[in-house]
Amino acid sequence: MCLPELFGTGLRGSARSEATGGITIKTSEQMDIRKALTPEEIRKVRKEIAAKFRGASSELSPLQRCMQWSVSEPRIRTISPFSEITLAEWEENRIKAGTLDGLRAAVRVDPANARSSCTFCPAPSGI
Repeated sequence: MCLPELFGTGLRGSARSEATGGITIKTSEQMDIRKALTPEEIRKVRKEIAAKFRGASSELSPLQRCMQWSVSEPRIRTISPFSEITLAEWEENRIKAGTLDGLRAAVRVDPANARSSCTFCPAPSGI
């Protein structure tokens, strides 16, 4: 069964691999030619896939939910395809809990998050 039949969306089979890997493979006679996609082309393919999965996640099959999650914006998507908690909510919960392991996990997941970094490694007193 090919991917479009599996997902029931009519998407071409290579769309997800193009969106994920940023490379498309074209066959020319007896040779496969790899072509790197531009960031704009990757965004276009991701939007094409995301458009097929508009609506409630509960109405999608598990495979469709994974597909929807994989092309969602990383900063605003949930922590996994089957979770209702976003990354920001998860990080906030780790910061509020205040445990060393929780703060360490938050910093590993999003090292650019200044709030979790500052809570994990507070500035020395007297500065």
